[in-house]
Amino acid sequence: GNTVYGHIGTNNYGINAAGGASVLQNVVFANTNGIYTNTGASSNRIYNNTGIGLEIIGGIANRNTIYSNNVGVQTSNATFSNNVVYDNTTRAVFAQGGNTILNNTLHQFSGEVVRVQSAAVGTQIRNNILWADRATALSIAFDSQSGFVSDYNLFYLTDSFNAGLWGNQTIQTLTQFQQVTSTNANSLSQDPQFVSIPGADGILGYSSATNDGRDDDFHVMSLYDSFHGGSFAPVATTGGTGVPALLSGAWATDAFQSPAIDSGNPADSFANEPAPNGNAINIGAYGNTDQASKSPAAYLIVRGPDGGETWVKGQQGFIRWSANDLNASGVT
Repeated sequence: GNTVYGHIGTNNYGINAAGGASVLQNVVFANTNGIYTNTGASSNRIYNNTGIGLEIIGGIANRNTIYSNNVGVQTSNATFSNNVVYDNTTRAVFAQGGNTILNNTLHQFSGEVVRVQSAAVGTQIRNNILWADRATALSIAFDSQSGFVSDYNLFYLTDSFNAGLWGNQTIQTLTQFQQVTSTNANSLSQDPQFVSIPGADGILGYSSATNDGRDDDFHVMSLYDSFHGGSFAPVATTGGTGVPALLSGAWATDAFQSPAIDSGNPADSFANEPAPNGNAINIGAYGNTDQASKSPAAYLIVRGPDGGETWVKGQQGFIRWSANDLNASGVT
């Protein structure tokens, strides 16, 4: 519940919490580095730091909103889940050591969305939205390919940029990345249909004390209601420097249904999603949370092919689909 800013200097952090301390519900901005922890960080808003937004060595980081830093997150041997990380200069996530990167929404205008290196053996990347705009979505070093597991992600590749870098091999599309790496067999490459990424001010990320990014909304659209305007991370009050307070939000119906809804790993829990939840976890930062976008009561969704493929006579292919409660609506 603190607002922390203005700590500038070599290796300075706004909050440096070791020895078992957890960092909860703070607003941390305009420091050299934002937060360091070796235990955990939850529901913090971290932005406009000149170095690393969040550095976590071990432990769990979840429900944080991290943007407009140089590097969003530097993580090692940690679980990183249900975070929104965007508009950082170099990378959204810099992973060293074996990490579990689960149900995050990650965006990068340049550089790399996720970089895995330094013998990060056994890294798992699952149920994430990976938006690469003039960036590389997944960059995996040679020394970190052992035990690398990645699937059920939603790739959004805009401005003709790359799905991945595998060692020193640049891979442009998700289909090619699947073939080269034997990963992401159940991942998708589509527009996630966010509610309002630049918010009411039309500016993505931090611009000024007045336009500090609090209105950027990375919930995904739903024809059956999505959560608008809220966040797990608080904002600073009283001119941007006062005691943090949570944003209020409201449920609203959208014009589109995001492909992220009900598209996560079928083995992962969806119990915290509001009804109707489709009996499947959503991809992205709000999957398996009380702010997850809602599902139709009954559905049949074709996952693949998802457009752009060409099949010729005699060629065999696979159709991937998922369904829920079709008999409830009289469909057989």
